[in-house]
Amino acid sequence: MNSLATCQLTTVAFAVLIVLSGGCGGGSSPTPPPPPATKFSNASFSGQYAFSMSGGEVCADVSSYFTRAGSFFADDKGNITSGLEDINVCTGAVTLHFTGGNYSIAADGRGFLKLTNSTGTTNYSIALSSTAAGSIAQTDPAATASGSFQHQNGAAFSNAAIAGGFVFHLSGVDVSGTSINPGSYVGRFDADGAGAIFNGLFDSNIGGTLSGQQLFPTGASYRLATSGEGTTFGRGTANIAGRSFVFYIVDATRVTLIGTDFPSAFIGEAFAQQNTAFTTASLTGSFSFLIGGWSSSGPISTAGRFTADGAGNISNIVLDENNTGSIASLPNGRVSGTFMLSMPTNLVAARSAGPTRMWEASLLSSTSFRKRMRSFRKPTRPS
Repeated sequence: MNSLATCQLTTVAFAVLIVLSGGCGGGSSPTPPPPPATKFSNASFSGQYAFSMSGGEVCADVSSYFTRAGSFFADDKGNITSGLEDINVCTGAVTLHFTGGNYSIAADGRGFLKLTNSTGTTNYSIALSSTAAGSIAQTDPAATASGSFQHQNGAAFSNAAIAGGFVFHLSGVDVSGTSINPGSYVGRFDADGAGAIFNGLFDSNIGGTLSGQQLFPTGASYRLATSGEGTTFGRGTANIAGRSFVFYIVDATRVTLIGTDFPSAFIGEAFAQQNTAFTTASLTGSFSFLIGGWSSSGPISTAGRFTADGAGNISNIVLDENNTGSIASLPNGRVSGTFMLSMPTNLVAARSAGPTRMWEASLLSSTSFRKRMRSFRKPTRPS
C-alpha cells in the first residue's frame, strides 16, 4: 500500500474512532450548560423587607387555610437580625417576634430563607426579581404557602405617609357560625394622614353571595402601632370594609394587609390610587391579567389579555384557564365582553360573553387595576 493510501486509511480510522467514542457514553447525561452570569449574592438581600403569603397547613390532621405577613431585617451577610410576623392559623391570630434566622442567595437570584421565632423555625424558598422584591414559598412538610416580599421604606412608617386615595383587594375565608366560605373583596377609600378613613366603598363575594356596592361601616380607621413595632417595622392596625386587619407599610404607595378576625382569615394589599377623575374612557388599551380563586368544582386560575376601547367594550380576549386540573385555552374570537365604571367609586364591572365570567376591579390608574374573580367553593377552616 502506498504512503498516500496509508495516510488516507489512517485518517478514516481516526475519524471513525472519534465518532464511536462520542456515541458510547453508557447513557451518561449531556454536559450541563454553563452557570448563569453572577447577578445576585447574599449582599443583594439587604435591609428591611415586608412579606405576605397564604396557603394550607395540617391542623389536627386536616388541611386548613392560613395567612401570614410580617417584616424582617437581612444583614447582607446571610443573617436575619430581627423581625416579627402576624399569623392567622387554625388555633388563632397571633404576633410572633423573630429571634434569628439565615438565608443564602445564589447567582441566579434563587435561595433559601429560615425565620426563627418562639415556636421554631420556618423554611422558605425565595427568588429575587431584583434587590427590592421577590417571590417566596414555604417548604415545611406540614404547610404549603406562597406569596411575595418587598423592600420597605422606613421613612414611610407614619400615619401621615398613608394619605390620599387607595384601592385594595382581599381574599381568604369567611367563617360565620358553622358556615365556612371563600371570600373576596375589592374597593377603595381615602386616608386623611391622621388615622381616619372616609369615602370607603367595596364589593364582596362571600361564597357566591354578591354584596353589590357597599359603604364602609362606621369605625373605618388605621393607626400605626405606638410601640417600636410601628416605627421599626411599619406595623399597625386598621378597620377596612368592616373587618379588622394588621398592616405592614411597604412605602407610601403600598400596604400589606392580614385579617385578624379569627376564625375568618383574609389577606391582601392596598395601593395608592392615581389622583384623577376616572371615567369609562380611562380604561383604554391592552391589558394582561392573572387571577385565581375557587369555582364550583375546585381551585381555578386564569391568565390572559384583552383590549378595552374606552367606551365600555372589551375585545381581543385571549385566556388560558386551569379549573381544578381541567385546562382550557380560549383563542381570540371565542370571548367578547363589556365593562362599565361605577362612579364615583372607580370600580369597574366587566362581563364576558361566551364562557360566562364576571369580574370587578378597582382602577389604580389609567394603565393598571386590581381585579378579583367572582367564583366560589367551600374551603376548610375551623369554625
